Amino acid sequence: MENTNTLVIDGKQAALECKNAASRCNLGLIIYLLVASCVATAISFGLGVFEIFNPGSYEAILANPLYKSILVWGTQILAMYLIAYPAFYLFTKRLPRRDVSEKQKLTFMEFIKLAIAAEGVMLIGSMLAGYVTDLLNEKLGIVVEDTTSELISQTNIGIIILVVVIIGPIFEELVFRKIFIDTIGKNNIRLAILMSAASFALFHGNITQAIYTFGAGLILAFVYAKTKNFLYPALLHIFINFFGTVPSLLVMDSYDRIMNMTEEELYASTDPAVYQDIMILNAYTIMTYGFIILGAWFLLNMLFKGYFKLPKGDEVKIPFGKKLGILFFNWGTVIFVVYSLVTILLDIFTPLIEEMIAGMGV
Repeated sequence: MENTNTLVIDGKQAALECKNAASRCNLGLIIYLLVASCVATAISFGLGVFEIFNPGSYEAILANPLYKSILVWGTQILAMYLIAYPAFYLFTKRLPRRDVSEKQKLTFMEFIKLAIAAEGVMLIGSMLAGYVTDLLNEKLGIVVEDTTSELISQTNIGIIILVVVIIGPIFEELVFRKIFIDTIGKNNIRLAILMSAASFALFHGNITQAIYTFGAGLILAFVYAKTKNFLYPALLHIFINFFGTVPSLLVMDSYDRIMNMTEEELYASTDPAVYQDIMILNAYTIMTYGFIILGAWFLLNMLFKGYFKLPKGDEVKIPFGKKLGILFFNWGTVIFVVYSLVTILLDIFTPLIEEMIAGMGV
């Protein structure tokens, strides 16, 4: 049963409750990540012990793409969702929550427009992330890789659909929309939306995903804030992850074959399979730019029509200075931001550090 304290409070008290909720939610994310890390470490240790008694077994698992995928993604399911999420939930369970008994519905067309807009924002963010990483590569002389995308590209598509498309979005929406919005948003829904999107972006722990998940996070947070129906952001997130992963996996073979051909070989080829590969890649390109153009159009149209305005209702007015304190100056948020930035910087500079160590002959 949800704690839905409905007592009328003033701005200072509302700010204090909001700040406490933001702090506890973000501190809960640190607990979430640490618990998941400990579970993953324990699994690795267990595999090491198993290897001692069964030499070559671990290498055999890694040598089999399917077994390797099951190990990697099974570890994520166990660590991130089955153990770490309950720890996060228990840590935030006693926070007061907003009343979500009166839910609003989205029409089918509203849902489709929001889905395309969110996917378009993700793709634009991905392009921006690519530009930033290229700039870092050029200026720092290092290769900033999107390790998540690389891992996905090497995984069985069925496992990706199960974990990345279905399970992952559901649990992420429980954390960043259901809990973040209902607790922080009890007193100020706009601050809750911003905090939800920012924490969602930083939580991914690498610069590429931090850039392209923020915009989509804002849309998902708005949808839950407005409708109070968890089903909508969960389905939108599933839609985003499906079109962000599955089509690229389906065209990967065609892309590799075309990229391994010289320009002369490509133009001189009369192989029907080459034409098919070109058509597949063209269809994928059209789909990608279609999401970007339609998504931008739907998003701008909804913005100009005031679709994203939220009614103030009984929301307590919090002074601007207090809002800044809620967003930036609370222990949970400060610790989580520092932790996330360190993780992102390590992700960027680890290849450079390893190269320096190797050069020193250590």
